[in-house]
Amino acid sequence: MKKKSAKQMAPSKLRKIAKLLYVLDAVADSVVVSNVVCIVLLLSESVSPLVARYIEIYLDISLVVLFLELGVRMYYRHRFWRTPGDLFDLVVTTVCAVSLTPSLISLRALRLVRLIRMLRVFSINKHMRLFSEAMVRSLPRVAWSTGFFGMTLLIYAILGMDNYGATAPEYFGSLGRSLFTLFQVMSLEAWASDVARPIMSVHPHAWLYFVSYILIASYILLSLVAGVITATTVEVYENEETHRDILRAVNKLQKQVDELSMRLPSERDKEA
Repeated sequence: MKKKSAKQMAPSKLRKIAKLLYVLDAVADSVVVSNVVCIVLLLSESVSPLVARYIEIYLDISLVVLFLELGVRMYYRHRFWRTPGDLFDLVVTTVCAVSLTPSLISLRALRLVRLIRMLRVFSINKHMRLFSEAMVRSLPRVAWSTGFFGMTLLIYAILGMDNYGATAPEYFGSLGRSLFTLFQVMSLEAWASDVARPIMSVHPHAWLYFVSYILIASYILLSLVAGVITATTVEVYENEETHRDILRAVNKLQKQVDELSMRLPSERDKEA
């Protein structure tokens, strides 16, 4: 039996399906939140072995419930395979299915698989889902900023090795140490007292090197990345609002069509 498309279904049936999907989403959200609580309880040493056993049984049952919810979504949502959030839930739930066969994996791997289940928290709230989508969409733009930052970091690391390698070999004695030192300086973690001032006691003009690097790495580049993510987030929210307005207009038109379809038979009866 072929599955009917949305156009072939009656409006009342579509409303019932929409309510069903809404209820299933609410159930899945509560199950995911309870799973997070259960995983945290399993990590607590105060939980008795009996309670831990019941928690593990509940985690297995809840995973089956999540699979059933995904199956219903696959059947009724024709855009399931085109929605990043649905695909993300499918991948996470499928990976967590390994926890149903603990005999095939180690205890540490079992814990890691159960921690992956917590990732579905990012899809249970609209704002969390939209922000996660914005983060994913901003990755290509952030990649260019990361490449520019990498080149800047490499140039300053080589300059630090040439100028201060003999003075502070523990910081600039090799390329790896120089890169790690500059990463510490970028994080503004004790960069002045531990790194800059000892070198400035020998090289008074070294402050130009450190200050220019901090201005580029810690302020300009990080602000650029934050601006890219913010702009992408605004775009995602604007698209969501546009889709919402379109859905409202479609629902309004649907109501008008339903009213007209109800009036036509009554008018025909009067004419007859």
